[in-house]
Amino acid sequence: MADAWHWFDAEATISELHRVLKPGGWLGLVWNVEMRQFAWTWEITPEHRAASLATTSMLIAMAPEQRTERLQAARSDLQRVCDAAGTTSMLIRQEASCVRWTPLGCKVGDG
Repeated sequence: MADAWHWFDAEATISELHRVLKPGGWLGLVWNVEMRQFAWTWEITPEHRAASLATTSMLIAMAPEQRTERLQAARSDLQRVCDAAGTTSMLIRQEASCVRWTPLGCKVGDG
């Protein structure tokens, strides 16, 4: 949910978190960012790349025609790279940064 955090009304979301978290509870958030703490590598095909992009808020917010064009361009771009390398997929390095948030007034470990 962290990559979508900016889509939520901050005040209402924090209020709801106070309601649902048990005393001492906390919320973990993970963002996909460049050059940060946790790295992993995964193999991706042109179709997987388009499917992954289709879940991002930027593409979801696009007009349907624009989204279709952008996804097709992503497929084509990766397909050209795969074709040049003589493979059907490429290894992608992904990195994420993790944040732990505890509401004010809560002690970590209570509960």
